[in-house]
Amino acid sequence: MIYLDNAATSWPKPESVYQTMDEFLRTKGGNPGRGSHSLAVAAREVVEETRMLVARLINAEENERVIFTLNCTDALNMGLKGMLKPGDHVITSCIGHNSLFRPLKKLEQQGVRVTRLSPHSREGFVSPDDIEKAITQQTKLVVMTHASNVTGVIQPIEEYGEITRHHNIIFMVDAAQTAGRHPIDVQSDNVDLLAFSGHKGLLGPPGTGVLYIGERVDLDTLREGGTSSYSELEEQPLDLPYRYESGTVNSLGISGLGAGVKYIFNEGLERIHTHERYLTDMLIEGLFHIRRIALYTAKNGAKQAPVISFNVEGYEPGEVGAILDQSFDIKARAGLHCAPAAHRTLGTYPLGTVRLSPGYFNTVQDINLTLDSVEKIVEATIHKFVSKKKLKIHSDHPVKITVESNLSIPNFDLNERDVETQSGTLGALLGELSNKHELTEAEFFDSEQGNLYSDYAVYVNGWSYKNIADGLGTPLKEGDKVGIYLNILPAGG
Repeated sequence: MIYLDNAATSWPKPESVYQTMDEFLRTKGGNPGRGSHSLAVAAREVVEETRMLVARLINAEENERVIFTLNCTDALNMGLKGMLKPGDHVITSCIGHNSLFRPLKKLEQQGVRVTRLSPHSREGFVSPDDIEKAITQQTKLVVMTHASNVTGVIQPIEEYGEITRHHNIIFMVDAAQTAGRHPIDVQSDNVDLLAFSGHKGLLGPPGTGVLYIGERVDLDTLREGGTSSYSELEEQPLDLPYRYESGTVNSLGISGLGAGVKYIFNEGLERIHTHERYLTDMLIEGLFHIRRIALYTAKNGAKQAPVISFNVEGYEPGEVGAILDQSFDIKARAGLHCAPAAHRTLGTYPLGTVRLSPGYFNTVQDINLTLDSVEKIVEATIHKFVSKKKLKIHSDHPVKITVESNLSIPNFDLNERDVETQSGTLGALLGELSNKHELTEAEFFDSEQGNLYSDYAVYVNGWSYKNIADGLGTPLKEGDKVGIYLNILPAGG
């Protein structure tokens, strides 16, 4: 199996993540900060160590400014809804994830004015000049996605941060696709709010996220409740991190997150970044040279996260994703990727794209096999375009194939038997088996020519064709396994 869906969640995790979480639940499973007994103390120490590690990773001024959340979506909601009020103005882009787009839409309905900037090119770069031009006296926040989860394009947050700091505007960054994979320095980048998940680049488990809150920011709380200190107060405490961490935190998940961040430090962020960049460059270069591929990436490779989108001419993205999964055991993601606005910008809405997102545990061999698989899909696509041509295509030499079928043909009952044929394509084989040797594609489906089809399903080596016409041009070779499940009845029958 080849896993290339790390933009959704990283897999596998480092072995230390599995071991740390198992040990935590068995030996340190108390409620962190809710008691002075040894298990509660041990659990709190793990949580605070992870907080320190994350703060170090992003160069936060103080550990307490790292707030643990449910996920990146939760962190974005905390930042946006804790900051913006009716009458405020916020600037964002058209390439964000629904975790950013939908909260802003809700706030817009409540009286917040939202300016959505389009990139200057299809690849997704938002001009810093456009941000500066969009600023008004009511602008309170600029929030940008660091890297698109569709194209992988990395935005120049350093330049955005300089502009927002110059105008005394809060700057928020969605780093779901870059935290742990790309260097981020909240101080040098002038980032006031940084939201990211723990289960992607940080190699932790699902159910973990982080919101960094800079010293210039004073967020309102979205929920209040018990904290591990200040129990005597009736109101929510003001001190960080307690103000924003009501209730029992996901200490088990945070222990795994800590192990993931430790792994990053041990391996070296630069080493991880370099390896993923190499694999990403391989994918981009390889896909670029495959015909009938539409590729959506950054023009400047240095500004590319390990996220790549493409489409194959003649196939819907969902079909390509299904073939990669079912025929090649390659795990990719197809569709809109929870980012319809980005796809509208790219011109790939409503079907979306096929997305490949390599991770640190992928290999060069994984990428080569993936490119080979995509090329095979493209070659099959070319055969799909054969129309109004003779389907009787002979191979140079007879080939032996295995056929499974419930095909109803007089004097020809098939049930997983070996067949020797000179038919070069699936369509030609169907014609041969039905004693029709010179049918065109139009004739093959024309009831007036003596054939009616119902309840059909066809596959070749596991490639399933929901429409027989899609597979007629599929070439046959020695050892192929063909499945034909349909009924051929006399015309008018």
